[in-house]
Amino acid sequence: KPDELYKLLAHADQRIRQKAQFALVEQGAIDELKKAAKMGGPVYPRLHGIWGLGQLAKAKPEVVATALISMLFEQEPEVRAQAAKVLGDRRLDKAAPDLKNLLADRDPRVKFFAAQALGQMKSKTATAPILAMVKAAGDTDPFLRSAAAIALARIGDGDALAATATDGSAAVRLSAVVALRKMSDKRLSLFLKDTDMLVRTEAARAIHDLPIESEYPALAGMKFDDLPLVDADPLMRRIVDANFRLGTAENAKFVLDIALHPNASTAVRSEALGALKDWAEPSQRDRVTGFWRPLAKREAAVARAVVEAGLVDLFAKTPGPLQTEAVAVIVKLGVKADEQLFADWVADKKKDVNLRGAALRYLADRKSKLFAEAIKRSLADGSPFLRAEARDILIVTNPAEATKAFVAVLNEPSGPLLETQRAIAGLAKTKDPEGAKVLDALAARLANTAMKPELVVDIWDALKAAPSSKRDPLRKKFEDALPKDPVGKFGPSLTGGDAAKGRDLFYNHTGAQCVRCHKVDGVGGVAGPELTKLVQRNPVKTRDYILESLVLPSAKIAEGYASVTLSLIDGRTVAGVVQKDDGKTVTLLPPDGKVQMIPTEDIEKRTKPESAMPSVEKVLTPREMRDLIEFLSTLK
Repeated sequence: KPDELYKLLAHADQRIRQKAQFALVEQGAIDELKKAAKMGGPVYPRLHGIWGLGQLAKAKPEVVATALISMLFEQEPEVRAQAAKVLGDRRLDKAAPDLKNLLADRDPRVKFFAAQALGQMKSKTATAPILAMVKAAGDTDPFLRSAAAIALARIGDGDALAATATDGSAAVRLSAVVALRKMSDKRLSLFLKDTDMLVRTEAARAIHDLPIESEYPALAGMKFDDLPLVDADPLMRRIVDANFRLGTAENAKFVLDIALHPNASTAVRSEALGALKDWAEPSQRDRVTGFWRPLAKREAAVARAVVEAGLVDLFAKTPGPLQTEAVAVIVKLGVKADEQLFADWVADKKKDVNLRGAALRYLADRKSKLFAEAIKRSLADGSPFLRAEARDILIVTNPAEATKAFVAVLNEPSGPLLETQRAIAGLAKTKDPEGAKVLDALAARLANTAMKPELVVDIWDALKAAPSSKRDPLRKKFEDALPKDPVGKFGPSLTGGDAAKGRDLFYNHTGAQCVRCHKVDGVGGVAGPELTKLVQRNPVKTRDYILESLVLPSAKIAEGYASVTLSLIDGRTVAGVVQKDDGKTVTLLPPDGKVQMIPTEDIEKRTKPESAMPSVEKVLTPREMRDLIEFLSTLK
């Protein structure tokens, strides 16, 4: 009977409560459900009463609407929240005025469900109050911002959303962008010039990924000089692809400018070069999303003319790792270039060494008649880098000569470290029998710890790249002898790194993501300590300190970055980052950002301080670790 079912709405077992609710709905027992919704005491019976009324509202909306609306004024926050949710689910429009008032409720869950309900009702007058709710919350509550975006998209007032492009709140603009994306509204382009990086990026994502092709010219023409190094890649990739898909000469020039821009990441510059290389024969898949978006074949002449005009800059302004890709671009496009010019670059000691190396590779790829003289000059040049580049090119053009050249370098113990390291790596690529004998000897020396520390990682990598039945046991002997602790096993990475590669890793490695938390020379995040003068702060055994900090971040934590959990004598538990501890008071910054001053005498127990930084032990290879340590060791 209804009165018995009413009592079961307060049962301890949820399954019993739910069956009682459904049974009351089946009997149409509106009075019992209203009574349950309005009762005092435990909240669960009240919620089942509200949900039951919501079920009945499908058939009898006018009968239960007043009761549900009255629930919006109850003292219990979850009652208000669930009443708002049910009213929205049943599209009971007469509740809209009261739901708009709840957008300013003191409880965030109430505001969340009120916004969702107004969106489901498509209440045109709710757009402004919802945006006001977002502005009040700011960046503190992404759940509210998400609820607002969904509701705004359902309401669909594009004019009001577009008008927020000049609003002072980044949270409001971001909600508007997400809503406009759901509406596929082309006015998203208004936000491409936003001052907030996230807003700008989300607008670009929407235009590119949906896609809204009418706005591609606006996306393709975005200025990128002011973009920060951190987190710019998603936006930059879409700028590159928008230009690639539009395909005019102006677009090709824009892509080339990105490839040459020093503040763009290596990954983005590589993507720009790849777009130029594929200009005439585009992939049938989107370069960013991978979706199927066919493009017809195009004339290479457009990109070819642009690259020919910027040929000198293409080689002079791209760093070493990208120069091989630059050569691939001009070869693929059939760029007309004076081979004598390239030969002159190789010979000109005043030119940037990266340009000289790339010019030599170009002559090799073109099988130029000038190559023989150019490589002869390069092998005898005063630049260790150019000599190393020349030997690497010999691996393809003349493997036997390459092996002889590598062996000659290794037989010169006082030679530049760069050349020795490159020679070891080159031997693993030659597949030459004479080179194999040298690798055998290096493996034996490595196993017996008879190698210079700066070369250990290079030999280790070479043995991995060129395995054999003779060398593999020796490599394993070396690996087994390494210390088992996290710091010790990276001991070979302490010296011999490449600072330039380490810098690139610091800013661009997707796994380590150092720059997201640490700042160097004004660029980077603030979640971790600034590293600009790292060596000055740690002048003794700097490399050992850096290595330990990378693999065991909690071993020594910089002041102001240690996280602890405090158990207080009154039974409370608080957690956060210790900003200061003077022995009398602990200044704690909890996740909510509200600083707490806690007297030491009130602390019953505290956990061991932990660093928020994750270990990179399983993220970086020994070679990457070596390069990163080398770069960090330059921060004086």
